[in-house]
This record gives sequence, C-alpha cells and structure tokens, in this order.
Amino acid sequence: QDTLPDHIHFMGNQLLLNYCYGHKDSSMLLIPSTPVVNFINHDSENANAFIRWSNSSYHHSDWLKLSVDEIIQNRKSGLIFEFVTLRDIFPGEEIYIDYGKRWDEAWNAHVSEWEPDTSAKEYISASELNKKYKDSVLRTSEEQVLNPYPTNVDTICYIANTQNQGTSMQGLLGEHYQWVLGVSYDSLKSWPCVILDRSKGNKDNEHGLYTAKVTWAHDETFVVSAMPRDAIAFADRKYTGDQFLQKAFRHEINLPDGIFPEEWMDLKKKRQSQDEGTCRLYMAESSIPNSGLGMYTAVDIHRSHDLFDPEIVIQIVDRQYHNYVRGQYDGYKPEEMTGDEWIIEHYFWGSNCVRSEHEANQVEAIIPGYGMLANMHPGLVNIDIFGGDYFDSAGLHRGSDPGAGAFSTLYGMKWRSLSHIPAGMELFANYGDGYFDRDDLSFVPISTDYEEADTVLNKYWELVKGNIHTSYAQDLWNLTYSSIQSERVRNAIPENIEDAMQARDYGTAMHSVPNVIRSKEWLEENGQCLDNIRPGSSTIKQAGRGAFATRTLKQGAVISPAPLLHIHRDSLVMCGSQTKQYV
Repeated sequence: QDTLPDHIHFMGNQLLLNYCYGHKDSSMLLIPSTPVVNFINHDSENANAFIRWSNSSYHHSDWLKLSVDEIIQNRKSGLIFEFVTLRDIFPGEEIYIDYGKRWDEAWNAHVSEWEPDTSAKEYISASELNKKYKDSVLRTSEEQVLNPYPTNVDTICYIANTQNQGTSMQGLLGEHYQWVLGVSYDSLKSWPCVILDRSKGNKDNEHGLYTAKVTWAHDETFVVSAMPRDAIAFADRKYTGDQFLQKAFRHEINLPDGIFPEEWMDLKKKRQSQDEGTCRLYMAESSIPNSGLGMYTAVDIHRSHDLFDPEIVIQIVDRQYHNYVRGQYDGYKPEEMTGDEWIIEHYFWGSNCVRSEHEANQVEAIIPGYGMLANMHPGLVNIDIFGGDYFDSAGLHRGSDPGAGAFSTLYGMKWRSLSHIPAGMELFANYGDGYFDRDDLSFVPISTDYEEADTVLNKYWELVKGNIHTSYAQDLWNLTYSSIQSERVRNAIPENIEDAMQARDYGTAMHSVPNVIRSKEWLEENGQCLDNIRPGSSTIKQAGRGAFATRTLKQGAVISPAPLLHIHRDSLVMCGSQTKQYV
C-alpha cells in the first residue's frame, strides 16, 4: 500500500489471505488446493501435525532455488506441501497445526482492540433469515414499506430450468413469464428480485404463489408469476457480509524458519537494503532566510500519505493559573506572571489540535519533531496534523503500576502530506496564518498575500502580452509595484521585473525560497539524519514506550541531533491556592 498513487487509499486485504501460508520475510504466499486442509485450525500448544515439503516427483524442488519473481511468472503450479502427524491421531480427533508466533500476536492484538461493528445490533445475516422464515410467507414490496426486512439483505429468485419449457432467458426480458409448476429450477442460478404479489395458500401450496420482478444482467427485468415459495430466498446485500467488516482479522498462516529458502526472502533483503541505505529525513539549514534549522525529506512523499513515524504530544496544563498563584508567593505582580514570555510559547499547539480540550481547564501542548522543528512557509505548507491513536497508557494501570502518569499517553500524533512532496524538499508545517500576527513577523507574507501577489503578476503579464522589454512594460511595472499598498504583498513580489516574471513562472511562494528543494548530496553533506530511530512499546514495562533503531548504527554514530529549548525550572512548578480557584 505504500506505493499507491495519491488518489487511492488502502482498504485492507482479501479474505483469502487468512488461508495462505507465508513467511514474514517473503512476498510469496502459498494456497493449498486439496480437500479439507483449509479447515485445519491453529493450536500452538496442542498441535498434532506439521508441514513439510513433499517428496513427490510432482513437487518441483528446483523451484526452491528460484526467486519469488521467477516463480510468480510461472502460470502452472509446481509446489506441494504435506501435512504430517506429530503423533498418533484417532478418528474424530481434530487436526491442529501451529500458525506461528506472529499469527498469535496478530490475533491477540485483534482481540484486545476488537469492538462490535456499529451495525451489529440491527444486523441479521441472510442465512439466519432463511432459517427463520423457511416455513413462513414472504412480504410483498408494499408490505415491506411498514414492516421491512433488515437493510443488509435482498430477496433473490431461483429461475426455473427454462430449457424444459422450450424458451431462453434472453427471450424473457421485458415479458411476463408464467412459472410452470412441477418443473425443476437451477439452485445455482439466482437473480435479485422484488416480490410484487402473493396469492393465498392452498393444499398444494400452503405458502401461496408469488409474482416477482426479476433483475437480470445489465439491469434488464422481467416478471415471473406463480413462483413457489422455495424458489425465493434471502441473500446478503452486496458488501454487507461479515467478510466485508472493515476491522475483520486478516493475517497469513506463518511458516517456521527453514521451510522457505533464502532465495525467497525478498522482503528481508528489501529491509536490509533500506536499513543500510540513505536516510529519509534530515535536519539542515532552512531554505527560509534567518529561520535557523528545518526538516527535509530525502524521498518522494505522495499526497495524503502519513509521514514516517507518529510523534508524542506533551501537555502543559493550567499554566496561567499556576504561574499566577506562584507569583503571589514570589512577590511578582499578576501581570508579570502570565508566563507568556518563555521561549516555548512559540511552539505551543492549541488543545483542539491535539484533542485535549477536556483534559484540563487550560491545555497547551508541544509536539516534538514536525510540530517544533519544521518551519512554516505560509505559501508552501505541505504537511499538517492528521490525527492518530490517542490516550493509550501502554498497558499500565494506576492501581498496579508505579509508572502510570509518568509519561504522556498521547503518543500517536500523525502528520500527513497535503500535496506531493518531491525528494529533497523542506517540510513546512501548518501553524496557521495567525501565527504571524506578531509585531516581529508583521512583514512576512501569509498565504493570501502570495495568492494576491500571483494575481498581480498574472494580470500584469496579460497587459503587456508577455513582452516585458518595452518602455511601456517597464513603466507599467514601476506603476504596478509602487501601487501595492500591503507591505506583505509587496514583500512577496521581487522588485526587479525580470525576477518578478520568474516568480510568475514558479509562483511567488516557490520563488521566495529558491533552495527549498535540496539535492541528496547537499543533504548528506550539510544535514543530519532524523530517522535512525522509531517509537515502539518499550522493553522496560514501566517506561511505556521507547525508541528503537531503524537501521544498523555503528559505534560512535550519531543516533539523532537534538536542538534544545531553554526554560527555567520554576516555569514548570504547579501551585494551588484556596483563594484563587481554577477558572
């Protein structure tokens, strides 16, 4: 799914995956084709069978020396498994094999996170309805207006074997078809139908006879009357069966090491190549002048894709209240203790951005990584907060774990690309244009200023008909530029006419940062790698989560650079007061 284009999203895997055998390090999956073996279940503790390669002459053992691609291209099967007993097995005893540790872990994770589907209360499967109404009359479409069947089912009609009646399906389209009682019908040929009418039952047909409108291929219809009850059934409506549940379990059956040959371990080789390859995320000098350091991607990122690894969110709660109370004891005036002047103020994200509105009376948060190191260029914002998994205590409980409360439970903040980001481009987070409503940044163009600047240049280009090398064009440019009232818009447009026309070609925002896309060589020489580590559940239980190496790191290698913010210890002190309560 990582290679899907921008307009396509990953939906999951086919149910067939659960019946496939594979290995975590291989893209090869194998599907047994003999009877009943696909019913063999998993029980790691009581397994009484195992899998091995067959010694049959029909098993192409030479394929074990081929690559995955070479085998996949072969349109004939040539591999054979054998399911072999581990001990004596007796009649009536169920067969078990071991699906592997990774399958166990995946299933346990699925069970722990599973919640009933939102449709569960109203859902009744077609098979249940067929049993329930097996000996009952069926409602007509008119009766279903007031007493409908579940929304997840449709009625289907089994069509009589028309060859016995000397006619063809095509000949029925658009016509009224009279069922001939006593003829057989094809139990495998059914079509969607709507029950139009029902006659009263009699001794020959106690459930009555039915008239139905049948929809055939290409939405063509015909009417069948005098249909017996047993020729009509319920079927699950398209995409409503259990296999279409969005969170249904999907995982291949894992084979132990030693079954798949090393030649098939293409995913392992791919990971090793990535581990030993170049860095994907760099810290280096920002392309925005006087903006310090920034973040650059070394790989292409498609639009609407998650960025690398999620980040932690660290909250600062009721800061103004605590500072006010502390200031009373320290002798400061209340207006001097609002805490608005510390450096971290410029890195705060609002509680609404991190889903923390209800955590405390006042919540501000920092998001290290993209939320602190990435700069914002109002005209080139290419990443934004997307969301993620929140409020997870990593399995710690306040009743039994001393580590509870010692780390942030808001751990899964995801960032997503807003557009295609080419390799080498600086990442610009969306702080919001309001971030620049400060005296020291009042001259910086914001997104609407760049849009207006582009409009000015395009209108000018139209007026001079693309020819800027005339005295009229120069005079018009001088007049155009001098008439721009907004300082921010004027700062988005080069004063020189030739530079301004280059800005028109690329857009004023892109033109304002000519080095916004760096070469791979420049990043390697001038930057430092930021993706040598990734977050994960710590091996130290009370620690919650930890950082894990993403690739081999030699002794003495820099794991990660870490620009620092300086704050005073007292700024983090929390104080209470009986005279001033939380507001």
